[in-house]
Amino acid sequence: MDPRHAFQHLNARPPILNVGCESDPAQLWQIPGTVNMDIDDWSGTTPNFIQHDACTPWPFADKSFETVVMSDCLDHMEDPQAALHEAVRVSRSGVVVTLPKDPPGEVPDHYLKHVEDLKELGLRTTGDGDLC
Repeated sequence: MDPRHAFQHLNARPPILNVGCESDPAQLWQIPGTVNMDIDDWSGTTPNFIQHDACTPWPFADKSFETVVMSDCLDHMEDPQAALHEAVRVSRSGVVVTLPKDPPGEVPDHYLKHVEDLKELGLRTTGDGDLC
């Protein structure tokens, strides 16, 4: 699911936390009120940026953001369950997760290889096969 469509479907509004902002096909960083967080330093090119490892406790209070978006990043994380726990903790209305459609095992730095890996984390799929 395109994160822009998922975002519109939630009818969410800022503030938004954009996790893994290097991969930002919806260009959420352009929406006022968006905080961008990534393990790599994108401060030179991304406004309102915080460098932080999403697998460790996040530097935000509970329910700090209306929506958390994790676009094409969860599959790169060593501890996706910890990152999802933090996403739920800091979100008031929802967490949007998108994943690339690479064939399983095709990308060597992906820790999650199959949809089943994500279902084990408690994610459910939408009607078109996307996870939510």
